Amino acid sequence: MKTLMTAAILSALTMSTIAFGHEPGKSDTNPTTKTGAPKATGKTVTVEELGDMLHGLGYEPKPVMNKEGKTSGYEIVIRSASWSIYALVDISPSGKNIWISWTLKTGIDESAPPAAVLAVLEQNHKIFPAYITYFPKTKSLWLAYRLLNRDVTSAVLRVAIDDYAEAVKATLTAWDKAVAAPKEKREGQPEQPQ
Repeated sequence: MKTLMTAAILSALTMSTIAFGHEPGKSDTNPTTKTGAPKATGKTVTVEELGDMLHGLGYEPKPVMNKEGKTSGYEIVIRSASWSIYALVDISPSGKNIWISWTLKTGIDESAPPAAVLAVLEQNHKIFPAYITYFPKTKSLWLAYRLLNRDVTSAVLRVAIDDYAEAVKATLTAWDKAVAAPKEKREGQPEQPQ
């Protein structure tokens, strides 16, 4: 039953990938801007300008190359208290979007704890415009944040990166709590006779 439930939940996460239409670096659908976050409306940022902005914000952007050997984005590490949060910051092939994303968990299949997968689904609603998606081919959970590539300033990019980092922390914390809960419950209960 547990395996069937987890499979159904993972199918729902896979459907969120289809609904959002995003595979990192491949989609330009579903514009989102967090309420209160600065909105962008005009000039697009180039990959080179994106790297300069990231550097100016204090990150050490490492170029990511596409199949043609051109820089398509940058990997950064966001340091926040005791967290080191990784992100790929790239521009969609059309240039319309800036994506901030990374793999949250790998090896996710039917054996994943259903409570943890449900906790992630619950976070999906809370962390919008960031969202979590499941890629069955790689058995991985990704967290992605989409920023329209129009008049993006360092301040706008900083807000997006901060929102992304908070979404990562909230999601991983929810996963860890859900995984730990059954263990804590078992430790506090007497053993069942066999």
